[in-house]
Amino acid sequence: MQLLADPTLFPHDGPVAGKLRLVDRYAGIAEQVLLFATLGVVVFAGAAQAISTKVMGKSLLWSFDLVRGGTFAIAMVGAAFASHQARHLSMDVVSRFISPRKRQILRIALGMFTIFAAYLLFSSGLRLHERVAAEGGHRGLVPIETIALMIPIGSALIMFHTMLHLLIDADYLRRGQLPPEKVMTGH
Repeated sequence: MQLLADPTLFPHDGPVAGKLRLVDRYAGIAEQVLLFATLGVVVFAGAAQAISTKVMGKSLLWSFDLVRGGTFAIAMVGAAFASHQARHLSMDVVSRFISPRKRQILRIALGMFTIFAAYLLFSSGLRLHERVAAEGGHRGLVPIETIALMIPIGSALIMFHTMLHLLIDADYLRRGQLPPEKVMTGH
């Protein structure tokens, strides 16, 4: 469980990279807490539904809203947390054949592409949220427009983490150093 783990030290971080990494770390901890809390709610609602159906023969309508909304929230915040962990794009095959400096530049280029793609998802998520909110309809425990709002929220968090990592890489590039790299796992 990374939440309780000691932070990884980056002795070659400059003042800018160090502060950016600290912001990224605290945002990642907040996302991890949100993920575990949401997972707890989803598991509770699913278990309550199963017990109610088997024991009392009654369905708990509110549990469907919590499971659906919670599952979607977990997916979007989980994607943002993956960005915090820098685990979205893996270039292990390519990175074995290029120099560390070229890997750093490629990482920056992929970061810019990721931000662009997340921005497109953010924009379409906002439009979806507006359309669903205008339609009205389902007004359960978790309204559909709240679930749709998770798309732009998750996209914004992905852009946030990717931008922080991009700025850290750019700071290392500016200082003429190579950032620490993850160990290549081969899978």
